[in-house]
Amino acid sequence: MRHLKTTLLAACLLPLSALAGDHAHDEHKHEHKQETKHEQHEHDSHDHSSLDAHEHGHARLNLALEGQTLELELESPAFNLIGFEHAPSTDAQKASVEKARQALSAPASLFGIPEAAQCTLDKQELESPLFAAEQHQGEHSEIHAHYHFTCANPKALDELELNLFSQFPQLEKLDVQAISEHGQHGATLSAKKPHLHLH
Repeated sequence: MRHLKTTLLAACLLPLSALAGDHAHDEHKHEHKQETKHEQHEHDSHDHSSLDAHEHGHARLNLALEGQTLELELESPAFNLIGFEHAPSTDAQKASVEKARQALSAPASLFGIPEAAQCTLDKQELESPLFAAEQHQGEHSEIHAHYHFTCANPKALDELELNLFSQFPQLEKLDVQAISEHGQHGATLSAKKPHLHLH
């Protein structure tokens, strides 16, 4: 799962390396002052990221398409996919957890992968305290889903029509970071805008 994050992060940071070189002299000249500002920025960014990482109604999707390999990584608060985040205590809640698990176990239809792309699921990982045998009693739970496909006809992957919004009504927005041979781009999808264009 971390491999896909690393790939996307490297792509994001690559253009910044040139800028870093251009400003190296100024940073050295004002080292102490910039360090203080940097520390404050780091603190603010950390707090902001923590808030963004667990916001009901919002989730993240990372996508990487390289050759015939398609990787998808979904990160979401459990509330968006199940309706609650605590350990299930009733039969109805346990059924909701199992329903979400089954939906996440069918990624081809969940993410609207075109049949013409002929993608075969090689590996999937579903991670959440709510899926574990010993469930925690915390206030917040995340669900991470990671999928690895091999696509015989990757050129047909020009667009995905995400069915996440119809399957999970609590999900309102999905922040997407995608990287492919056509470059890297981001998008914010919703029930009214469920299409992700890859070309």
